[in-house]
Amino acid sequence: MLAELQSRFDQLEDRRRSLVSMLGSLKNDQITRKLDQDRWSLLQVIQHIILGERGARLSERELRDNPIRGQLKPGKLIEVVRDILDRDVPVGVPDPSLEPDGNTPFPDLLEQWDKERQLLMDLLDTVTPETRETVMFSHPAAGPMPARELLDLALSHFDYHQRQIEKLLAES
Repeated sequence: MLAELQSRFDQLEDRRRSLVSMLGSLKNDQITRKLDQDRWSLLQVIQHIILGERGARLSERELRDNPIRGQLKPGKLIEVVRDILDRDVPVGVPDPSLEPDGNTPFPDLLEQWDKERQLLMDLLDTVTPETRETVMFSHPAAGPMPARELLDLALSHFDYHQRQIEKLLAES
């Protein structure tokens, strides 16, 4: 994997391991409890993060053989979306497929997350110096972006939900 991608991927993986370790000491009812109907449980937050990572990977598959891919250029909205995440501005889920249902048991979610991270790593391993600026992902709000920006967005997304989890734990 290219060094600039490896560094970002390693940061994302370190954060995941830390979060999983923290949540590992919780009881199932703490993970699945919703503090009110309008807020996600810890389980739903984790599921949403996983769905987001899966969505990024599947977006690349959809773009891979699409002739329009070569015409897509990264836009400036990525910075806007990252700023929204970094400032903890509450926003809705940009795509219904990313809405968590909370029905998958926590151990199963962790297995899914391991698999998704491996698949993401495998995908990032295909990026070469020649393809580093090729659009890999198209976010519903931020638009098209190459792998580096995808990982930057993934880090901001993870951090946003990490803070959400910490807030939920403090309130319970």
